[in-house]
Amino acid sequence: MGCINVEYGIWNMDFQIPYSIFHIPNSPSQPPPMAFTPINRILSKSIQQARIEPQVSAARVVDEAQASLVKMWGPDRAMHVRVVSFKDGTLKVAVASPAAAHTLRIDEIAWQNAINRAQGMKAVRKIQLIREGF
Repeated sequence: MGCINVEYGIWNMDFQIPYSIFHIPNSPSQPPPMAFTPINRILSKSIQQARIEPQVSAARVVDEAQASLVKMWGPDRAMHVRVVSFKDGTLKVAVASPAAAHTLRIDEIAWQNAINRAQGMKAVRKIQLIREGF
């Protein structure tokens, strides 16, 4: 196996680097490349092995609930509502004003359907409002 000598900067050190580092042979003896595994399969397997699937699912519901509300109301109106948590089919929502609470009660079914549609299942069965700041 051949080698090259390299001088490194101001130290003038000589060391040898094998050619095999720079040249990758294209021969049948080389092992085949690894198969591509989609990231969602890796993530779902890791989540199941770590036994955190309920927590991750709840976080997805909370995130989707906030995003759905912003889509329905726009960012200015949605800033008065904060999705707090999700557990056992109940979505807890903090509301900053009585007007926002009233409007949310009117749009509750449409919002619940939007969340469930995005999740692909009937995840949210009940929305519980919590007063915050009034």
